[in-house]
Amino acid sequence: MELSRDEKAAVGYAGTLVGGAAAIVASEGARERRENKRSREIREKSRERVQARREKTSQGRNQARKAAAETRLTQLQRIRPSDLSKEDRKVRTAYIKEQKNILKDLKPKTAASIAKSIGLKAIPGLTAFLTAFGSSPAYQQGGKVHRGRKANGSK
Repeated sequence: MELSRDEKAAVGYAGTLVGGAAAIVASEGARERRENKRSREIREKSRERVQARREKTSQGRNQARKAAAETRLTQLQRIRPSDLSKEDRKVRTAYIKEQKNILKDLKPKTAASIAKSIGLKAIPGLTAFLTAFGSSPAYQQGGKVHRGRKANGSK
């Protein structure tokens, strides 16, 4: 099958159109890849900033948790076991163990799981336990109870 001159020109023209369309699609694809690369880089930088902020926050939270655990541990160790009932002694030792675990960077347990581990149905919260059995009275330094009146009775 032979093509005439006009047909050959038409085929050449169609080929040019197809080639031109392919070039346009290719250039759009390249532009899209560049834009995707830019947006991907922006997303990665944002993700890195978020991760750094999370790490900084968690470090601060861990330091605060450790500092609180140290003070609670000293408060728990000040409570004499001879002043406590058998159940309260179990609670005290469990809470001491828990505070030591917090200082070792282990995740803190809930009061319910601690109670379950020592064989009790429920235990008081740590601060409630410290308040009930702690030796330091309120207003130890003579803080003001009411306006103009101190805790130890003197004005």
